[in-house]
Amino acid sequence: MVAQRTVGIPQAVTAFSDLLAQQPGRSVGEIQADAAQKLGAMLRSAGIPVREPDGRIPLQGRHLILGVASFSTVDLQLLDELAQALDGSRADAQRVAVFDLQQCRDQHDVARYLPGAFGPVWNTPVLGIWDNGSLARRIDGVAGCRQMLQQEGLL
Repeated sequence: MVAQRTVGIPQAVTAFSDLLAQQPGRSVGEIQADAAQKLGAMLRSAGIPVREPDGRIPLQGRHLILGVASFSTVDLQLLDELAQALDGSRADAQRVAVFDLQQCRDQHDVARYLPGAFGPVWNTPVLGIWDNGSLARRIDGVAGCRQMLQQEGLL
């Protein structure tokens, strides 16, 4: 059987956090820019929905949106944990969507991904939780996001 390879992602990259691994002859800025470019394809490859700006929030059930900084090793390590925990579970994967905060130029852009979750993002990652289409909670920072994902049974 031939292993599938996602276009644009080197085979050596097996985890989200590998996106930021040092590469001889490449600057940190170049590595971070590549990570931002490749994150969406990696999420899709892992079966994790990618949140689009102005996307619809489901009106029924509990839905989580996680915004990560593709330049942050700890944020990408949290994605590694999420991908491992989901491991192909479509039902659980449909409850959470992920986006890259680096795609946002300002707080207005963040609000397009996290509608109703007003206020500045001071720490990454950021997690919004919606119940039946209404924002129930917003959490900033890796410790709080990890704890909530665990409480939701997603880690």
